[in-house]
Parts: sequence; structure tokens; C-alpha cells
Amino acid sequence: MKLKVPNEETSNIIGEIGGRGMGYLFENMDEMDIQAERRNTAREKKRADALEEEVKRLRKLLEIQGQK
Repeated sequence: MKLKVPNEETSNIIGEIGGRGMGYLFENMDEMDIQAERRNTAREKKRADALEEEVKRLRKLLEIQGQK
């Protein structure tokens, strides 16, 4: 719950690591907002994709300039 993950996803995570008895693994974990991290990751991925497209455009432009 410290990860601020939806309840269904929390249940899936706990089930994957061995059930309810494994919950103590997370008791000293720092709080983390997974939803915010997902939003940040999506934003940064869009930014990286846009930069990659700009690099491709500039390379193509340079190739055209080099051929002249």
C-alpha cells in the first residue's frame, strides 16, 4: 500500500511473491507514488520519442545538404 498502487495490482504483486506471509518484505519500504512515476515515465518517453524524431529529421537534412 505504500506504493500507492491500485488494490487489485497490490493483490497481484503479493500473490506473485508468495502470498500474505511475504508482506513483511515491504514494511520498511519508503513511500512511492507508482501512478505518478508511471505518468512521469510516459511523459519522458514521449519527450525522448520526439527528440529521436528530431534527430532523424536533422540527419536527413544533413544528408541532403551533403549531397549538394
